[in-house]
Amino acid sequence: MSVQIACAARPTLRTSGFDDAVPEDERTAFRSYLAYSGRYHLDGDSVLHEVDLSLDPDWVGQQLSRTAALAGDQLILRTPSSFAINGDQEPAELTWRREAA
Repeated sequence: MSVQIACAARPTLRTSGFDDAVPEDERTAFRSYLAYSGRYHLDGDSVLHEVDLSLDPDWVGQQLSRTAALAGDQLILRTPSSFAINGDQEPAELTWRREAA
């Protein structure tokens, strides 16, 4: 599986690219984007992601647990309450909706 999530209002760099970016822009770019990939498996109502590659190098080799729930045509994944978002400890929820056939 592969996850790529960006903030909706993600700002552009003030320079022509990362080679010229100032530390503040690099921090903003890093904190407004999430990416990781690896194998996954199911365990009861949880999906466990085995991280092989990540924008955050500390996640590599880690197992990330997400609670999974099906509701009609939706799959809802929720992080544990200990998940940090912009310095706050709160769960994050992602909802996927199946396309009509």
